[in-house]
Amino acid sequence: MTLNWSKRYWAAVAVAVLAVPVASLLADRLRNLKTGETLPPFTAEGLDGRSVAAQDFSGKALVVVYLSARQRQSEHALASAHTVIGNLNKQDLKLVFMSSEVGEATYFRELRDRLTAHEPFGLDPQRTYYGKLGLIAFPTTIIASKEGKLVHVIAGWSRDYEHHLEIYSRHALGEFDEAELAKRLEAKPAARNEARDKADRHRSTASVLRKKGMLDSAVQELEQAVAADPTYADAIADLAEVLVQQDRIGDAEKRINELMAKQPQYHRAKLVLGLIKLKRNQLDDAEKLLTESLIMNPDPIRSHYYLGMLYEKKGEHKAAMEHYRDALKRCLNEP
Repeated sequence: MTLNWSKRYWAAVAVAVLAVPVASLLADRLRNLKTGETLPPFTAEGLDGRSVAAQDFSGKALVVVYLSARQRQSEHALASAHTVIGNLNKQDLKLVFMSSEVGEATYFRELRDRLTAHEPFGLDPQRTYYGKLGLIAFPTTIIASKEGKLVHVIAGWSRDYEHHLEIYSRHALGEFDEAELAKRLEAKPAARNEARDKADRHRSTASVLRKKGMLDSAVQELEQAVAADPTYADAIADLAEVLVQQDRIGDAEKRINELMAKQPQYHRAKLVLGLIKLKRNQLDDAEKLLTESLIMNPDPIRSHYYLGMLYEKKGEHKAAMEHYRDALKRCLNEP
């Protein structure tokens, strides 16, 4: 009995020990592409109906996050990448999401809406790009230089993901050399933002309440989110949208104007302000803002829908129908 138990014990220890180098070998690399090699080109149908192609990002550093549906790590990676690239706010750094799970398109749309992460999202139904890269784990984050060369890979998601992605992205942009890269990676990442974590919890609760039509309760949750983290632009924009739903247009406009004054590069604010101007029947101002928001692409479905409402009010029925049709196509993921 003792001998058998001992054999089982040491076998388990051996498996655990041997698993460590295997895991490290699999982590942070691709099977079919080595560091320094050119990222293979891709052209994919977009989640919002607009095609996504590598050539659209020529001359820019690129972060591609390949996701799996209904996987907690992938959800974290989507949210984290959106946050990091948004905070860096570099014109020569772009973010693209991708997945082969076409049947989960509705899930991914709802996830993006909940997180307001509306960066380009390509669908890879035949796993063509997946195969070219030789992906090993999900999620996988691929960082390419402005020259289109693979510079870094992050396999999975961990508490250090945002810290590492920011450093790798800055390195891909050429902000510092290999020696500085190593130094920054060794440095302890900043402590997790407890205020933002608390705000996120309130914002998630508010999202559920909005879907149930419980707008007063949603406002209370979003007020608590903003109180926890006054810099949280997505929570402020959510709050302004709910206030518009309640016809509290003045309160919504005050919130969004304060946000735009503090964070002028936050694109979704123009979309919400355009809706406010539409509600006030300030149609020329609304048209300008909504058209700009469509170009900036924070949420093309809503931008097209609100432009449809605007042109319907103007009596320009042909233009209204075109925008309603575009909004519907993106909802249905049709070309």
